[in-house]
Amino acid sequence: STQSTGIGKVDKANEIIEELCETALETDVDVARLSIEAIGTVALGYPNSRGLALEKLLNFLSLDISTIQSTAVGQLQALLRRYPETALQVIPQLNKNVSIDDPTGKAAMVWIVGEYGERIPDSPYMLEDIVNEYVTEDPKVKLELLTAVLKLFFKRPGEVQPILGKLFEIACSDDSHPDAHDRALFYYRTLSRSIVEARRMCLTPKSAVVTFTEDLHFEINDQIFEEFNSLSVIYSQPSQRFLKPLLEEPPQYSDQDSDTEDYSQDRTNSPQYEQGTSPHTNQYVNHNNKVSTKAEYVAPDSVSSWGNETAELHTLSLETNPSVNPATYRSTWAKLPLMDTIQLKVSDSLNTKVILNHMKEFNIYAVASGVVQTNMKIYFYAVETRSKALLLVETLIDLVSNTLVANFKTENQAIVRSFVQ
Repeated sequence: STQSTGIGKVDKANEIIEELCETALETDVDVARLSIEAIGTVALGYPNSRGLALEKLLNFLSLDISTIQSTAVGQLQALLRRYPETALQVIPQLNKNVSIDDPTGKAAMVWIVGEYGERIPDSPYMLEDIVNEYVTEDPKVKLELLTAVLKLFFKRPGEVQPILGKLFEIACSDDSHPDAHDRALFYYRTLSRSIVEARRMCLTPKSAVVTFTEDLHFEINDQIFEEFNSLSVIYSQPSQRFLKPLLEEPPQYSDQDSDTEDYSQDRTNSPQYEQGTSPHTNQYVNHNNKVSTKAEYVAPDSVSSWGNETAELHTLSLETNPSVNPATYRSTWAKLPLMDTIQLKVSDSLNTKVILNHMKEFNIYAVASGVVQTNMKIYFYAVETRSKALLLVETLIDLVSNTLVANFKTENQAIVRSFVQ
């Protein structure tokens, strides 16, 4: 990446671009492709070098080599998305003579024609050639073509109307790719309902792209891919980042809360808990004793179904001042089964300090707390004295409706009912 090469000046970046251009003319196709992609990467990372990069990429379009033309067009698309003002330099040199067979490069060319087709004299006919081959095109080309032709219809309606009609006729009856079929139907129905709304949808001004998804850290990309059918793809973040706050740091309190304990500090004369060595078991390690507990549990419908088991409630004993760090809490919460959930109405006079002080009287402590918009969130923990089992509670309080929802997790089924009560 450009960030790791230590490039600090424009002339150095330009030297690298010149060298990459020479490498791109090598006979090895893969080396040529990677070299051209690197030229685009340098220009994206160092804006002052984009002029030379655009010049070199446009020169590659004149070469009668499909792979080089395709890769160059792909990098031109990325540069136009980052630097829209360079369109005046790029667009005049695009024409029907550019021959691209690679689906990725063809989709990039279609995007450029759709975005800037009003400045390309032959743009309707460039897209018409692809429309005629729609059935055999790659899905990514089909998807890009539907959007591009619709955009161009609003810019040059007289020339594009018959092309758009033909495209709808083919695409709406082609079910070889569900996404393309659904997009075609969506565009057709939107146009049928309101041309004004369809125009607003397609031609809404867009801001320049600052960060491309491909530039995200590989580890983050892998996490998002594992949650591909979720909102993670839309937010470009793993679900744990937007479903609940990360417990990376202890909560911060003002001077008026000075009598509130720092929940992340080590407490003397208390057992220390850390994640066990096996990732497949609910195991914690006490520095003096090792305890491993695993039990299957089916939570009852409600707390009331347990009856009045007073004897068991009185025998529950919790450790005083146990220490659990935020990282252990977070990883443990992800692995433990949900034992029960309760919902209660609470007083509208409650605040975080009152709740924390009250829970400390029962040896139940918080690892983190805070208020997000109209929701108060507190993450409690406790350690049962006899079994050394860790108990975790996620508490969510709606400050508008004064409703408390608490989710309970633990590794010891036997103590869960007493703890909830």
